Amino acid sequence: MMQRTMEIDESLNLKDLFGSFDSNIKLIEKALGVTVSAREDGLKISGVEENVEKAEQTLNVLIQILSRGEIIDEQKILYAITMVQENGGFD
Repeated sequence: MMQRTMEIDESLNLKDLFGSFDSNIKLIEKALGVTVSAREDGLKISGVEENVEKAEQTLNVLIQILSRGEIIDEQKILYAITMVQENGGFD
């Protein structure tokens, strides 16, 4: 079990990332077998190393989507997770 802290730009609204009742994060947690929690300095991701890395990549994709002014929905989350699992992200 490992933990990683992701720094998040202060301009990002975590509510937009987490979704109502944390539904977005719960979807990521369930799909990737990790735990994600908000911290003062960003997000803490806990789980098996490979899954933590995939969760971090997925969250980075979603943060990019938010930074473009788009709204995150379940479809975008599932797409981001699939892209990370199949291709290692959008690089």
